[in-house]
Amino acid sequence: MTIAHMSALEAIGARAIPEFDGVHDVWPRGKRLAAVREAAAAYKARFTSQGQIHAVRSVDIATAPYPTGFGFHGAAIAPHVPMISMMNRMTVVEYDDFAGRRRLLVFEPTVPAGSAEAPFYRNLIELGEKAPLGLGSKLTEALYLKYYNEPQDALKVLGLTADDIDYATFDHLHVQDPRMILGSSTTIPGETAPRTPIFGAARLLAHSRELATLESLHPMQWAWYVEDGLDGVDPDSIVSFDHLLQVGSGEGVVPRVE
Repeated sequence: MTIAHMSALEAIGARAIPEFDGVHDVWPRGKRLAAVREAAAAYKARFTSQGQIHAVRSVDIATAPYPTGFGFHGAAIAPHVPMISMMNRMTVVEYDDFAGRRRLLVFEPTVPAGSAEAPFYRNLIELGEKAPLGLGSKLTEALYLKYYNEPQDALKVLGLTADDIDYATFDHLHVQDPRMILGSSTTIPGETAPRTPIFGAARLLAHSRELATLESLHPMQWAWYVEDGLDGVDPDSIVSFDHLLQVGSGEGVVPRVE
């Protein structure tokens, strides 16, 4: 399902964010930056006048290693600290959509077992296991890895159930396996049965270009995406869109497209 018309946006109570239309086409980059800043100021004025969300809570999911150079975009050089420990938290937002319906959205519901299958992390684990006595793997786990909650357990912490959730979304689909969130009709290699959805009938909000990246990986992206992560996923469980999307009053979803 591709959201291309206002009627489709209205079906989920969402709206496009028109202020940013065309800014990515501005060239050269210096002028593009100025255009983004101008659009952001215009959007902020409208956004802040639309009301507030009802509630927001975050729950720790896991910490994971991430290259220091990537984490600080080359601004920090620390050869003695090759990795930083990055905390992933699942955020639950309660808001009203533009049709006046109360909604619950989960942001970043990472399933650690799925992320471990992204080639970057899988190779890191295998490299550690090849070290003498497996010390590399044990050291990586001791320094960088810690597990707190699975997404479904995080809901229990907040007094919610899977059926309470309307939508799930991520800033991007790096190291995510959508099958482990949305369920699949096929069995993931190494498992014994197909996955069932962890958020009931909740649907994933994802930019169409991000989905396309997962469907056909570029060689520069292969290490960060879970190959075949959409296999067996019901297409109707995904709401895709082509533009910046605001899901309701006081809450914006602005996806990053690689």
